[in-house]
Amino acid sequence: MQKYSKSSLIIFLITSVCIMTYILLAFYILDPLQVWHKSFFNKNTYSYNIRESAKAFIRDYEFDSIILGNSYSENTSSKEAGKILGGNFINLSMSGSTLNEKHILLKYLLKKKDIKQVVYVLDFNYYNLKEADTRDFDYLYDDDFLNDIKIYLNSRYFLCAAGLAKNSVCKIRNNLNIDCPYYWENHENYYKRFGGFENWLKNKDDNQIKSDFDDLLSTPNEINKKALEENYIQGLKKYIEKDLLNIINDNPNIKFYIIISPVSDLRLAQSIRDNDLSFKKTALLLDILTDFQAKHPNAEIYAFDNLPDTGKMEYYKDLCHYKSRINYFILNSIAKKENQITKSNKEQYIQRVFNKAKNVNWQYYIDKIMSQNKVW
Repeated sequence: MQKYSKSSLIIFLITSVCIMTYILLAFYILDPLQVWHKSFFNKNTYSYNIRESAKAFIRDYEFDSIILGNSYSENTSSKEAGKILGGNFINLSMSGSTLNEKHILLKYLLKKKDIKQVVYVLDFNYYNLKEADTRDFDYLYDDDFLNDIKIYLNSRYFLCAAGLAKNSVCKIRNNLNIDCPYYWENHENYYKRFGGFENWLKNKDDNQIKSDFDDLLSTPNEINKKALEENYIQGLKKYIEKDLLNIINDNPNIKFYIIISPVSDLRLAQSIRDNDLSFKKTALLLDILTDFQAKHPNAEIYAFDNLPDTGKMEYYKDLCHYKSRINYFILNSIAKKENQITKSNKEQYIQRVFNKAKNVNWQYYIDKIMSQNKVW
């Protein structure tokens, strides 16, 4: 009995080692996310999440300039950016990204590439001073080659990476166009909402529209006159400095174009009313950025909410996501050195934005939403 048990244990151990060896080799050879190497099988497969695929883009493509933003800038063609600004661009925008997520990617690629220009897009994510939990992907961008295997040790990718599932059932994206890898503008669920506020009303059951409408209906009608607390002011300064300004300071030979994303007229009107004090937080951000820019000529700041056309509702599928024509307007503004914000014109810009927000017919939109949605 003892001999039989010992033989069984040996067979079990040998079998386990063989299986484990097969899995590890399959992970490395198949590597469907191209984490360790470019595909041996000429397969253009990547993650649906650029946080997991940016490493392959950085390794396998030649570029000297980047677009680093969020879903607002995902629709920007790298080739068009190169034509407008010069250089060889790649778009590494991460949907919903926070400053600390961008910081991880930026630090990594600056070690790997000789970068000349960075178009850096900021949105409302910085308002809450919260850093995203990056444990799902940050290990891909450290110096440890072996811990990258963690990307495949989950239900999303394990069977596919081990060669035990067909590509059709793997949660992996095929044939991405590197010119604009995470382009979404022409997706039916999004495109039908462009064209004006009436299209928002027609699609009021869409989760994104419903969330925006709920938010608007909970916003006070009166302009919010409260001031920002000192703790918040100091907190935002530290947050922006740690995850953005320090990296600009450490790379004086790289040109950084900091973009304050424009928003729809309705979101602008909300920003001077909401309890988040959004408008005042944007003004504070511009104070911080322009003070920094005055001492760092490699940084330029661009903002657009004072203009009559950038907030037109027809260009937005919701309160903040705009058509690609706005992206190209932004790039052309950089090329022409227009719509820059500096210490000398910052206060004038803020006042114009406030006046524009105040002149939006807020009650008209609220009444429209309420008349179309009797029960919320």
